[in-house]
Amino acid sequence: MDQTDWKLLKILQQEKSMVKAAERLFISQPAISYRLTRMENEFGQSLFVRSNRGVEMTSAGQRLYSFANLMIQYDDEIHHAVCHMGSALSGSIRLGTTEPMFEYFLASQLKDFNTKYPNIKVFVHIAHTPELQRLVQTGELLMCTIRGKRPVGGHTIQIFEEPLVIISPEPITEEMMMTRPLLRNLPGTTAIQLIDEWVNSHFPTPPPASPISVAGTSRDAVKLVKVGLGWSVIPASRFHETTDHLYWKPIYHSDGTPYRYQTYLHYTDEAAHFDTYMAYAGHLQEFFSHLELPQTADMP
Repeated sequence: MDQTDWKLLKILQQEKSMVKAAERLFISQPAISYRLTRMENEFGQSLFVRSNRGVEMTSAGQRLYSFANLMIQYDDEIHHAVCHMGSALSGSIRLGTTEPMFEYFLASQLKDFNTKYPNIKVFVHIAHTPELQRLVQTGELLMCTIRGKRPVGGHTIQIFEEPLVIISPEPITEEMMMTRPLLRNLPGTTAIQLIDEWVNSHFPTPPPASPISVAGTSRDAVKLVKVGLGWSVIPASRFHETTDHLYWKPIYHSDGTPYRYQTYLHYTDEAAHFDTYMAYAGHLQEFFSHLELPQTADMP
């Protein structure tokens, strides 16, 4: 398959019409038919369903289409890498990250990155960590940030770690935690396994569970705690002492060591061959090396 084939897939997904695809690509309709047949022969799969209403993709066709943006980007990156040798770094990257990571860290980091590399375009895809991992595994993304457990395969750099902290609208005591509802059912957070591990090891019987849960981020837990619906455990970077006006303290393992929550930059072998992606990885590491993050030694 060549660049025109990948562009044809994108256009067919949008237009569902061979006539419109021919017009947009400035090639004849018989040439479109030839390319579609050649794709099906190459993969040995039925990729398209042709009817009077137009062209629809089969499930195999949809799977092939999912790589279209990536393959077009590959071609662009190769073109930039060869044609612009010796000049300012240029091209594009597709970065996956979570909403909290983007809000708290990457928005300002991307501003700095753009200042240093004004000719690199960055497309940011925001999703929960499990979805980002899936997109990297399927090749739809080449690079993403991962919170929690260190990913396997490809290349992984730990960019920072932080404590997990209890937050409460009232002083934090054992009695408070055993009598007030625990807000922990937050499917959007990858810290939930660590939090559950601490709860199961720290309390002889589970604290009362809150009847209210939010399928969102740790900041959503903060909002519920602030209105008095219970207490919670969140990554320290999600808590703002000066504005949230809550009590807080770190959680510890039974041996006295603090629970730590890691964030990684994960990228594929393909990304490692592109100067644009490696420039971003280096800049992100530099950004976090100068960032002051909360440590347990700084906490009450």
